[in-house]
Amino acid sequence: MKKIIGAVLATSMLAGSAFAADLSFSYTGKNYFAEGSNLFGYDATARADCLSVGLSTENAGVVVDFDYDTGALVQDAYYGWMTFGLPVGNLQITAGKWSASYSDSVTTDAGDLDGEDWIKWNMGIENPNGSVGKKSDNLTYNPNTDSNPLSTVAAWTLADGLPGALLVKGGIVSVSEYDTWKSRSNHDAAWLSGFVGEVAYRQEKVINIDLAIKNLAKEQASFGIFVSPLMVENLEATLGLTLATEMPAQSQFTAKKDALGLYDRIFDFAIDLRARFAISDALSVTTAHNFTIYSVYDTAATTEDKTQEDTCLGMWNQIGFAYKMAEKLTAKFSYQQHMNQAFKYHDANYFADKVTNGCFIDNIYFTPSLEIAATEKATVTVASRFNWSNVGHEGNEKLAITVPVIFSYNF
Repeated sequence: MKKIIGAVLATSMLAGSAFAADLSFSYTGKNYFAEGSNLFGYDATARADCLSVGLSTENAGVVVDFDYDTGALVQDAYYGWMTFGLPVGNLQITAGKWSASYSDSVTTDAGDLDGEDWIKWNMGIENPNGSVGKKSDNLTYNPNTDSNPLSTVAAWTLADGLPGALLVKGGIVSVSEYDTWKSRSNHDAAWLSGFVGEVAYRQEKVINIDLAIKNLAKEQASFGIFVSPLMVENLEATLGLTLATEMPAQSQFTAKKDALGLYDRIFDFAIDLRARFAISDALSVTTAHNFTIYSVYDTAATTEDKTQEDTCLGMWNQIGFAYKMAEKLTAKFSYQQHMNQAFKYHDANYFADKVTNGCFIDNIYFTPSLEIAATEKATVTVASRFNWSNVGHEGNEKLAITVPVIFSYNF
């Protein structure tokens, strides 16, 4: 891995010199020690490395990301962009594989813990069975394949003559012939590309508002609106609302039409609330919440009942603190809890069963950590993750302890 990093960095520096472009380089290595037969041992299967190299000028750029996963080097993301001046506003074209999230996810204090031990979930629908509304703020994310496929997005910005900046995006996303609504007729064609759009407006010290729309397959759509108030000093916050709708695959149920001749349709809805408040220069607190109402079809029911879905409620909650103990040392703490299917509308015994089992909480994550700024560009993070799973399910509760050790370097 060291030889690969050295070769990529050397090549990038030569390319940057030759084309007079700005060079960016970052590397993050995540290692985990977990419980085993010999107490704690190194978990080689969980190791993850990410290497990113970028070259950019004032009007164009390119980025390539590599991941080292389970012993193999994989190209994770690659994209390029060009910016053009127009008589009114500017136009930027981006193409490739990348994550296109505009809204503020409020992960300032996450550092290298982001994604697992600090706000484990994404904004949008958090349905354990999958939903087209997952990551509704990420235009290029395809929830059907859980990936960021090849995409092309055009972004037009206008700032002249406005108190803020207006952003309008439109693009296509490859869906690899995926069509969740299986053809009811031989004349129906599968989709090869989905369509995405976004409108955002940002005015400093006032507001940032973003509307993202995704239609990645036939009979699928998600709508997400995210608002961040910018007028409160020391506050970073985002409120998000997501609505997703789709037709379930025919394999899930025998389709029935209602009195209007319409097929049953799934609707999922989610509310996201994230906020970070800097109590002082050294201490800050982050709170994050996701409430998702989603539908689940009972595939084991009789044919007549398979179109009757259960309405479930899932919740994610976190509170986290970050305290700068010294110039190069920051202590962090996060507490997360996940309630999966805390309520099922059509199951009369579900609520009583949950109460009998003890509580609604299914999973708890508790993670204290230390972040050490070894140098100006290098950071080391050491944490201890305590995960209680199946809480409230008597006889199935389990505690797992993991020690993440993460190194990152940015140039």
